[in-house]
Amino acid sequence: MQSLSPNLPGGTGLACGFFQFRGMAAELLTESFPDFLLLRAQAPGAQPSRSIFELIRQETSLESTTPSPLINRLTELLLFYLVRDFAQQSEVVAGTWAVASRPQFAPLLERLLQDPGQPWSTDDMARVVNMSRTRFFKQFVDISGHPPAQFLLNLRMNIAAQRLRTGESVTRVAEFVGYQSPAAFTRAFKKIIGEQPGAYQRANRVLPAN
Repeated sequence: MQSLSPNLPGGTGLACGFFQFRGMAAELLTESFPDFLLLRAQAPGAQPSRSIFELIRQETSLESTTPSPLINRLTELLLFYLVRDFAQQSEVVAGTWAVASRPQFAPLLERLLQDPGQPWSTDDMARVVNMSRTRFFKQFVDISGHPPAQFLLNLRMNIAAQRLRTGESVTRVAEFVGYQSPAAFTRAFKKIIGEQPGAYQRANRVLPAN
């Protein structure tokens, strides 16, 4: 990185970086992002981000022949604040992000993503994380903001939306997330996403790259 020092009065500096996301949970989260995540400097929660960015600038201005090892960590922290600001605008994203960030629940989230069509019960989920049903239910609600069944429904419908955008048929998507009845799937999808599956697919289908 080079020092960010605009030469013109009132000039604008541009800082660029790249992130690589791995795993199904990360894919689901990033798929939910809009084209741009914007955090304005004057926003109420922007102070930590401004402080981190200033630290990054200071690190890049050091006289050194090797890059500062702190830049990667500071940049990851900056991204965390940006995503957290976005997640606060979306209950589904906020809940998924909270569960993914907790080591005791991350394996469960991975299992739910791998096999969303399984008839998961609260007892099943509790067994995955080696907790009693009561303890699991309380901790899960505290972290995600939703009971396990509601969280699973939200997750299934967001997985369904992701697959519909790729052009997969409504019937196959419904079966993948555990619905044998297309009508029941349609009702659940509209309740969570706000549109009929077919209409959503027509409006949001991602065309394959040439």
